[in-house]
Amino acid sequence: PISQIMAIATLDLLFNNYQVFCTKELKIRRGTTAKLIFECTSYEAVLSIFETYLRSILSKNVKAIPGYYNLKLEIDLVCGKAISEVNRRRSSLRAKREEGSD
Repeated sequence: PISQIMAIATLDLLFNNYQVFCTKELKIRRGTTAKLIFECTSYEAVLSIFETYLRSILSKNVKAIPGYYNLKLEIDLVCGKAISEVNRRRSSLRAKREEGSD
């Protein structure tokens, strides 16, 4: 799960970031990396982190560049589907937990 979290964090860092063209290396900061690793303590935590980065990408996807409006819609659609999947898995996880406590 950590590799997927690092991947989505990197996508968030690079998405709609003009510094991609201005610098040789654009990486997640060490502190952020350490925080992500330490926060990945459970599957539910991984889902929450993933959702946070998906929502961040969605929030950066506001400008419709002429000619790229369809791309903006596709990104909105993919992020929306991914967030729905995260919520579905979280609900399933909670339901299983509640079954076990009865």
